Amino acid sequence: MATKVYPLQVLLLTLSGFLNRHQADVLAYLVEENRVLKEQMRLACMRGSISGQHGVGFDTKHGYLLLGAGSLNSRTRR
Repeated sequence: MATKVYPLQVLLLTLSGFLNRHQADVLAYLVEENRVLKEQMRLACMRGSISGQHGVGFDTKHGYLLLGAGSLNSRTRR
């Protein structure tokens, strides 16, 4: 039993495959960029160039950028 192949189905399958690969490439790029930026922030915090001036820290266990209580209060006051 032969199944019919419609040109529109082939076009849609080709397009969805292309978009899936493109999305995977973009996601891999963003993950790598995020890793590099976190490493740069960690190194800057270790040097003290950020945490001493702006009240910003870096949680090395979880990889989060932390705002100190003093910097947060100074930004919310008017």
